[in-house]
Amino acid sequence: MLGLHTKNGWRAVFAVAATGALIGLGSGVAYAAPAVTKAEAQAVNATGALVDILDTGDCKTTAVVAYPGTGPRCGEGLSSTTVSAFSQAVEGRKTDPGSVQGTSWAQSISILNGTAWSRGYASVAPIDVDGLGELSLANIFDGLAAADTGTFLDPILTALGGLTAQQLAALTDPLSDAIQQALGAVNDSIPVDLQLGAVESQCQAIASPLRANAASNVAGANLVVGDGVLPPGGTGVIVPLTGPNNADTPPNTQLLVEAPQELVDAVLDAVEDTLANSLAQSVTDAGPLSPLVVLISTLQDQVIDTLLTQLEPALLQPLSDGLSGLIQGTVNKQTPNPSQVNGATGTNSSGSVQVIALEVILLDAAGNQGRQTLQLGRSACGRNSAANATPTPTPTDDSDDSDDSDNSDDSDDSDDSDDSDDGPKSVDSGLGGNMGALAITGLLAASTLVGSAARQRLLLDR
Repeated sequence: MLGLHTKNGWRAVFAVAATGALIGLGSGVAYAAPAVTKAEAQAVNATGALVDILDTGDCKTTAVVAYPGTGPRCGEGLSSTTVSAFSQAVEGRKTDPGSVQGTSWAQSISILNGTAWSRGYASVAPIDVDGLGELSLANIFDGLAAADTGTFLDPILTALGGLTAQQLAALTDPLSDAIQQALGAVNDSIPVDLQLGAVESQCQAIASPLRANAASNVAGANLVVGDGVLPPGGTGVIVPLTGPNNADTPPNTQLLVEAPQELVDAVLDAVEDTLANSLAQSVTDAGPLSPLVVLISTLQDQVIDTLLTQLEPALLQPLSDGLSGLIQGTVNKQTPNPSQVNGATGTNSSGSVQVIALEVILLDAAGNQGRQTLQLGRSACGRNSAANATPTPTPTDDSDDSDDSDNSDDSDDSDDSDDSDDGPKSVDSGLGGNMGALAITGLLAASTLVGSAARQRLLLDR
């Protein structure tokens, strides 16, 4: 029996009982964990002193958000001082949508069906990188200008068979120097620029079932070799980089450089033009070939034609190798590798994916200090988790066993039939112990006190 001495004491116990009841009723109630929908989009991710001014920063989300996301770096039709136009957008939903926004290519995707759906989309307008480097022809031309037996000048020397050894020496040495000078002039003047077409990429991820996919659309990429030099005084030669095939490029396609015949022809035209000028100047300006002015004038075309004939088959592969040293890359780069591929779309069951429409690595041979990396159209999605109900932790048992079925060792004897030894009870304001038990005790006490008004008055009158 709970003994109370004053009205104030009764009120105090009743208040504590009610508080315990409310706290106890709250114990174990579930709360909803929000859905996690991760997505990132970045039009240009650039690393390196030559290209870092192109970096656009990224747009990202980890929660449910409407297209195109929030923040200054999220949106369509954005621009910067170095990139004329780009878009980077994200969105997250509790379940997959019926359709998506964006370009016609973006809207044509097959939407993944499931819960905790996210999407990233990135696009960028064409970008030019000028002054990528110079195509070195030193290894190609080394040794070709040596006028000695077993070289390409042998046919010329044969045609000059009527000359004495002294006359031949007087001819071959300056002729070799003139040719080397001409080749050197060409070698030092072939700049290489990079032209990148428009690209776009997008990804999706869902938490249940666990899936992610990605795709990209790459218009093309070219090198411009010899702007202002090839053909002599021209606008350069376009060297297409093989790999990009618009919206049909399979995941993880390598970017390859192959020197076209047009580049070989342009280089030979430059050599011919420079060599002709060098030989003519050597003859007319009392240069080293002036003693043989008549002979050289007669054989000049033969000298040049012979040189070009020898150079042509030796140029194609070395030019390709020289350009490959300037640029490497991957088209529709997807991580992890997709387990299923349909055209440009790769799908995996890991629940996350990153796609880079076009990654180019410039000047890789220069090492960490000189290497430049451009990632165009980078999107990343997942891993997501759906909203769920999570129960609050249940308090652990403690020293208070007031809720035990066996209360023989309980410190309180409120259930004793004899209450002669009952005294005023103190309440610990710290609310320690099992809160559920406190609630039950409080409710029982309140019920007893409210339901027995006469008993309460009797207690208070004592």
